Amino acid sequence: MQVRSVLTALAVMVTVSAIGMAPAHAESSSRVDDNSFASQARAGKLSERQAEALQGRVDVYLQKTGGKQISLNEIKLDNGVLRVAVPGEAHPRDFVNAPTSVALADRCLDGQNNGWFCAYSSTGFQGDTLQWYTCGTYNMPWTGYGSWRNNQTSGTVAKFINASGSVIYSTPGAYSSSLSYVWTPVYKVKPC
Repeated sequence: MQVRSVLTALAVMVTVSAIGMAPAHAESSSRVDDNSFASQARAGKLSERQAEALQGRVDVYLQKTGGKQISLNEIKLDNGVLRVAVPGEAHPRDFVNAPTSVALADRCLDGQNNGWFCAYSSTGFQGDTLQWYTCGTYNMPWTGYGSWRNNQTSGTVAKFINASGSVIYSTPGAYSSSLSYVWTPVYKVKPC
């Protein structure tokens, strides 16, 4: 009888392992809490396919920019945040406070020169969003057409830098914006 109990316990452990239930200590150092993210996906009524696609995009960004995943679709960067839209949606959602419909606050939206510079992965201030507050030089993780808003202190200029380290574009002083900008040659952004 003891042999059968041991075999049953082993079978349960193998089954749990096979369906991806990793022990808590196996979580990635770039993520805060995978169980919390799964709960956020459920609360946001994401299908398994949507949740996997979103996490896949977050994982790619983590590799390109570093940082730490702090919610289902947010990565805390040094002096900034990267927010990821659910594939097919125009803006990143707030999965922590209102997961089913509310877009995350866009810190560059108000034009009040509040100190933020925002870059968007799509034109028209849509798609994934990078938001920086502090001066520094940061990696640009996407290519193609996007957009930007310079909502920094009045008159502050952001610089876009290519692969060789040369400034290829300087924005007009804050407040300024562009509904369409080609990110492909931009490797880094210095929002100050």
